[in-house]
Amino acid sequence: MIAAREGKADAFAYVTNPNARIVAEFTYAFTSGSASTEQEQSFLLPLETRPLVGLAIAGGGAGNVSLALTDLHWNRLRPQ
Repeated sequence: MIAAREGKADAFAYVTNPNARIVAEFTYAFTSGSASTEQEQSFLLPLETRPLVGLAIAGGGAGNVSLALTDLHWNRLRPQ
């Protein structure tokens, strides 16, 4: 978590899809204390690593932050 401005903070986390032939689609949100970001939708291509970002978490500051992935769907790629 990185302090952004008074009473708010930004958070980021790297996520990885370890599958070689499966795309991951999911919804995510960051939570700090009783505050959380809006839910966002994202995806990861096979073997991809990318950062997820949560901006301006109200009530943010030094403390624990968690990342929740929900509505996770795996889609197998067809060989060509």
